[in-house]
Parts: sequence; structure tokens; C-alpha cells
Amino acid sequence: TGETPTSAGGLLERLQVALAGDEPHLLVLDGLERVQAEGTTGRPRGELEDPQLRRLVRWLAAGQGTRTRALVTSRFPLVDLDDWKHAGHREERLEDLEPAAARAVLRGWGVQGDDATLDGLAAPLGYHALSVAVLGSYLGKLWGGDPTKAPTFDRGELAAADPNAAKLTRILTHYAEKLPDAERDLLARLSTFPRGVTVEFLGFLIDAGGQIAGALAGCNVSRLRMLLEQLRDLGLVFRYDAAHETTFTAHPFLRDYFRELLVVTKHEEIHEAVRVRLVPSLETKPERKPTDPIVLDRYERLIEVSRMAGQEEKALDLYWNGLGGYLHLGDKLGDYARGMRVLSPFVFADESVERTTRKKDATTRALLLSQFARYARRLGDLASALRALRQSIDIWNANLCE
Repeated sequence: TGETPTSAGGLLERLQVALAGDEPHLLVLDGLERVQAEGTTGRPRGELEDPQLRRLVRWLAAGQGTRTRALVTSRFPLVDLDDWKHAGHREERLEDLEPAAARAVLRGWGVQGDDATLDGLAAPLGYHALSVAVLGSYLGKLWGGDPTKAPTFDRGELAAADPNAAKLTRILTHYAEKLPDAERDLLARLSTFPRGVTVEFLGFLIDAGGQIAGALAGCNVSRLRMLLEQLRDLGLVFRYDAAHETTFTAHPFLRDYFRELLVVTKHEEIHEAVRVRLVPSLETKPERKPTDPIVLDRYERLIEVSRMAGQEEKALDLYWNGLGGYLHLGDKLGDYARGMRVLSPFVFADESVERTTRKKDATTRALLLSQFARYARRLGDLASALRALRQSIDIWNANLCE
């Protein structure tokens, strides 16, 4: 637009005005899975977590009053655009590659051999893109490109309910066995954080020592960064740079596999080690509620790790007393999207978490639902607001009847 916004309010509307009219624009949204739900916090897998971004892509798909188009890449389907399939939204799934593309991927990783040799590697995988890429990395980086070192698959994997997943698991098993202990343990710990993890948080795990640190015990920051870059070079880890921190994460399927390689008894122990180190850096009941986005981000991460550590009450106390609930986040800061992100795991939980939330005081749960509804309404997500409000009313009515 040529203008620098003075506040975060009304950004979506101003963008829509700028993109309206006959002049064509192209938006490239790469790696959108970073802001999509993974299906573990009550929201459908692939749903955009920011309602304003959801409204934007739906507006672009509808194409009313704009010639703007968007090219989106993501590891998750865009479920928010299901109603626009073949009518403003076209999906090109890259799960299965053409043989020539699969050969190019393998050669890109340094795998040696003629076309027939490379086809012999990719064909048993059904040319599944992720499997081909992981196999290429395994052979190219760990075996010098030798195609004879490829894993073989047994009848059980070929006849499995999901053969692609079974064969990919076999490749990852070979990969994990070949990785040095420090890299394998690092990947296992990184995989317990669905939204990625920073070097600082990984350092907390190393400082904890014992089974929490595993083979990373004694690693300094320089060594840790080197290990992360080595995993990036293998294509197992991705890096996202923000203004004040760098986040490392992995493909969801790889996280599912490597998370199970943890030696510690429970995943909650990993998050508890981070929680106890984060707590002293933030006030639990600040007189002046935070306004700095960096500090707000840190509170949000502490709430997240507290919840994943099984410390749900402490997490909710941070929402009410640290972030100030809707009174501060919503009324004063207008940070509605953050409020929705924080509360989603508590109000729309999966079955395992839902059993926990049922134990909470009914009044508290009803209040959380009503606050979530207020955030959603202000962002124009009326469906989520209505769903939360109805649940809140049902809880109040049930308790009044008792």
C-alpha cells in the first residue's frame, strides 16, 4: 500500500482494500503448516489457527472483488478451503511422484546409479515423495550414495493397512540406527515439541542432565548448533528464523517416529525440565501485565510447556494472572489470535486431554469457553465462537440443574 501501519488493528481489512480491483497480485505462502493445527488440540488437522489468515485465504478462493491469487505449500491439507475445491481452490497433492521426479530427488541427494537402478529404489516405495526423500538422504548422506545399502521390505510391510507408512518406518529405523547417538537423541527431544523448539529450550534439557539430556549431556551451545545444522543437512530438521529467535522443527511424520525413541519414561519429563527453567524468567502475577510481543511469546510458550508437562492448573494460572485473561489480552491489546491459540487446547481438547479438563471445576471451564468465544467473535470466527458459547451455556445449565 505504500503506507506503514501504526497498529495491528484492521490489518486484514486494509490488505483486502489494497488487493481489491482489477490489478492482479500473486501471494506465495510457503510452509503454511507452521500456522495450521496438527489435530492434537481439538482443532481439525490442517485448520488454520489464525482466523484472520483463514478469512484471507477464503476471500482469495472466493475471488469476489479481487484478481489476487495465492500459491500455497503445506504438509497439511487446507481443510478451511474444502468448500471451494474445484471452485477457486485447486489442490495438487505431491504424495506420489512421477518416476522422473523421483529419480531427480534421489540424484539430488547424491544417490548413484542409472535410471533403472533408481527406479528400483523408488518403485517399491510407490514413488511416495517423503519416503523417496528420506531414502535419498539416508543413502546419499550416510552411505556415500551407494544404492545397494537401501533397506529391503518384508511382506508384512507391503500388506500393511498403510504400506507407505510401514515402509517409511523401516527406512527411518535404519536411519536411526546409523545416526550418531547425540544426533538421534537430539532429534528425539526436538520431536516432543509440536510447534518446534529453540536452542535455549534444548539447552535447558542438556543442563538437566541424566536421562533428560541423554547423549547430549555436556554439549555446549556451539556443539548443539552444529548438531542441529547437521540434521538440517540431512533434511531431517527445518529451521525458521524470526526477529528474536530461531525455531527448529521436523516433518510431522518424522516427529511421530523419533519421539518414540526417547529413553525417558514420559514425554512430560522433557517439558517439565523446560518449564522449571522458564518459570523464574517471568512473573506469575505481574502488577503491570506484559505488552511487549517478545515477552507475550515467552508467556505463551511457558503456558504450552506447562500444559504438556501435565501442569494444567499452573498453565491456566499463567493465562489468568500472567497474561491477564481477556481483560488484558483482548480488551487492552486486541491480541485475539493469541488468546485463541492459548485457550484452544483447553476448550477444544482431544479425547486424552478432554478427560483431564473434565476434572476441572465446571465454572472454570465455562469461563474459559466464554473467553474463547469472545476472542473468536472479535476475529470474525463466528462458527468457533458459537460452538464455544453453546458449550459454556450447557455447562452453566447443567450446574444450575444440579
